[in-house]
Amino acid sequence: MATGTIVAVVVGSSLCWIIATPTAQFFLFCNVFRIRRFPELIWAGCYAVIVVVQTICSWPELVDLVAGFAVGALVIGLETRHPSYHGVMWQKFNPDLPGWYKRRTERSAGVVGNGEHGGRE
Repeated sequence: MATGTIVAVVVGSSLCWIIATPTAQFFLFCNVFRIRRFPELIWAGCYAVIVVVQTICSWPELVDLVAGFAVGALVIGLETRHPSYHGVMWQKFNPDLPGWYKRRTERSAGVVGNGEHGGRE
């Protein structure tokens, strides 16, 4: 995608924003904020709709850039409040992450509150 963005910028294509915005969002979602898959797919669907509407209505290319990042900021804002958030500044946004992770691993291992394994005796 980065190569496509560079080529679009050099050629002078207005498609460069359509390529650059998802590339930047992908970097933010996957590497910085560590967004879960479903909200990421919601953003992708919203961005596709934004690009189609922008193209049909012949709005300036800046519209999809601003709207795409606005939806991305909303997704990031909502995700920082999720109990499993583990991206940048997780200690501030989600100080209970170690406890959430411990409860989750105990539950998946079948450990009950007193440390014994679940099941009937």
